[in-house]
Amino acid sequence: MPRVRARTADAVRWREREGGLKWGLAAAAALAFVTSFGGGDAIRDADHDAGTASERSAKVTPAIGTAAAADRQERLEPGLSAVNVHYLDGTLAPSETELARTASLQASFADTGIGELAGEANPIYLALLEGLRTYQEEWSVLPQIALGNSPVEVGDQGTEVANLFQRLGLAAASDGRFDDTLAKKIAEFQEIHGLPVTGMADAATIAALNRGSAHYEAIIRANLERARRISAKADGKFVLVNTAAADLIAFEQGQPALRMKVALGSTDRPTVALADRIETIVVNPPWNLPPHLVQSMIAPEVVREGIGYLEENGYVVLSDWSDDAVAADPASVDWQAVSEGKAFARVRQNPGVDRRAKGTPLAG
Repeated sequence: MPRVRARTADAVRWREREGGLKWGLAAAAALAFVTSFGGGDAIRDADHDAGTASERSAKVTPAIGTAAAADRQERLEPGLSAVNVHYLDGTLAPSETELARTASLQASFADTGIGELAGEANPIYLALLEGLRTYQEEWSVLPQIALGNSPVEVGDQGTEVANLFQRLGLAAASDGRFDDTLAKKIAEFQEIHGLPVTGMADAATIAALNRGSAHYEAIIRANLERARRISAKADGKFVLVNTAAADLIAFEQGQPALRMKVALGSTDRPTVALADRIETIVVNPPWNLPPHLVQSMIAPEVVREGIGYLEENGYVVLSDWSDDAVAADPASVDWQAVSEGKAFARVRQNPGVDRRAKGTPLAG
């Protein structure tokens, strides 16, 4: 699988279904990335050039907000704002006029449709606008009554089942039992809200119902603000990574053209969010781990499990950080010192390793 060698933009939650953009609420916290192809798209089969990446990261100047600049270790501070986008290529940033125009779309959208707003904002923003209206029309209008904590399923009856019918805007079954109609409505709620689709009112579903529509409208509005930071100029070829869904989508003329799964960070090692132009695509690349991940993630595992951990997970220790680095004996490294930040080791993960299966997040 090729890895897009690019930087990233900010969070958007949405889904591609049946060839088009559809809104959705992701179960996990989302950070989405957008990148734009520059002229003369290039694909090459080569190693990640850590030196070049370091030089590029040194030039970062955030265009919006006050988030920390990238340091010389090829990473950004993990506490980036959830809304600020870091544009390494300033031409990708929407102008203040464009930002103001998209902000006004929410007010006018109730009286217009997607077709009339085409070209006014990027398609992801427009899809979320439509999603907000759909959510308000289909879910916010339902009775916002509190439910008990007891899970119920098809065939059950009683007060909790009666409350579920009311909460979901349905007429109760003649015998008061949890029927297929209620199960279908619950499954629809689960799908929209990023829950496992079971058709039964389990603890997670009841908790989601009890959060109320205002909670989920706030999520959509937050992601509208994130999507607003993607310029309407991104209407040709661009790539967006939706971390809530752990997938990458390549767009062409505003529509999804390619989709693939990706390995991402975690809450304690979040994937950074910024935007830049794609210059190259590296086919079947190795992964040069940032030094802070070698210290926090790799070295402790080697200390616990021994150097066999490295081979099992496709890791190779290199002699130095130069382009001509060669494989080194992992037994020559003081891994305890590396884990304590007293020594350093360059580690590369070879192509072909399933990083999701190995639990290796691509964090920055």
